[in-house]
Amino acid sequence: MKTIVSQRHRAIRLCISVTLWFLPSSLFAQTVWNGVYTTEQAKRGQDAYTQYCIRCHKPDLLGIEAAMKGEPFIERRREDNLETLFLDMKATMPRGNPGGLSDQTYTDIISFLLQNNEMPPGSLELKPNELEKVQLIRKTGPAPVPNFALVLSVGCLIQEGDSNFVLEAASEPVRTRDSFNRIEKELAASKKQPLGDYKFRLQDAENFDPLPHLKKKVQVKGIIVRSPTGTRINVNSIERIAETCE
Repeated sequence: MKTIVSQRHRAIRLCISVTLWFLPSSLFAQTVWNGVYTTEQAKRGQDAYTQYCIRCHKPDLLGIEAAMKGEPFIERRREDNLETLFLDMKATMPRGNPGGLSDQTYTDIISFLLQNNEMPPGSLELKPNELEKVQLIRKTGPAPVPNFALVLSVGCLIQEGDSNFVLEAASEPVRTRDSFNRIEKELAASKKQPLGDYKFRLQDAENFDPLPHLKKKVQVKGIIVRSPTGTRINVNSIERIAETCE
């Protein structure tokens, strides 16, 4: 197949990526290290946590596999925005009454979690409609998504051999909230996503009628699995987003 990304284009994209990396984060999404909540808000969150969450998650936030604090919290949530955490909390908590709190109360609890994970306060309160704009990353900066995370990647679908399907010229995998169903906002972003330099074997792609999508630009969603023999995506959906890979 014709080379999809020329060396010249690779060099231009690398130059742009390096330039963007050093631009102020305020020009893009904020991160949890920018001071996105206030101390007063975290205190309200602590009061709500004590009332609604402490029974399961314990006073030190280390209950239920330490899902709210430390390395387990960071590894589970990093490279994602705070809206996903908010939606997970709202769908499952409080126990026996999921979704029973106001959106602002859930957001206040998130502020308390950020404070207890040593993420600094700021001068403005965190609001529910701002959660999508705040990225949760390590203090050292962005990193590849964790192994076994639900991800999406955009690339060119090809076939190697009789039954091996591959996503070639693929973009760097990013978190997805739902790897089975269509999310229009994600799909719109994927259509604008340029091709990348990655290559992923697609496990179980044959279950998603891949043949009509060969040599076309697609969005693939599934679970990323990194191993010594290579990286694959265990496919949960394939969606065509352009008629060619150019």
